[in-house]
Amino acid sequence: MIYDWFFYIIFTILYFFFSLPYISVMIIFNFMLTVTILRREINNNEQFRTWFQEHRVFCIFIAFCSLGNLNILHVLNCKFNYMDIFDAKLSSTAEKKIIHASVISLIIGDIPRFYLLTYINLNSEFSAIPMTSLFLTLLVLFFGFFYRLYESMIRNYENPTIQELVISKKQFSEA
Repeated sequence: MIYDWFFYIIFTILYFFFSLPYISVMIIFNFMLTVTILRREINNNEQFRTWFQEHRVFCIFIAFCSLGNLNILHVLNCKFNYMDIFDAKLSSTAEKKIIHASVISLIIGDIPRFYLLTYINLNSEFSAIPMTSLFLTLLVLFFGFFYRLYESMIRNYENPTIQELVISKKQFSEA
């Protein structure tokens, strides 16, 4: 039992030091794209600018969270529970940039992490924790790839065939 914990600690330290450059590159890449997307929206999109002035702290929090995964920027306009804080009017170009940047971050961040875990598992004895980590990283890579493929094919690339009825909070309270 102590033997497994000892190797778990060694594996964690080795994995951390070997993956530090990949994680740093991914965080810097996500930071640059987040700032670029939000700055363009603030400068070019009047509706987003007015929303940003009302919900500045929430937007900064979501921008900070997007350093790990750029898809978190979709929370800004998810229209959760018809709340105003989740109703930022992002332009379609910003949506497309988020989708394309998430594909690039998959290539920059997730694939090297998978390669690193495969290399570590092939050059060491079998241990349950590194193998489980490899399996979970493979699942993240697999589902992330198909999610991004779905996003790039479906989301905001088709014109809706049926007019959707969207009721804002003000319209709902007036009725």
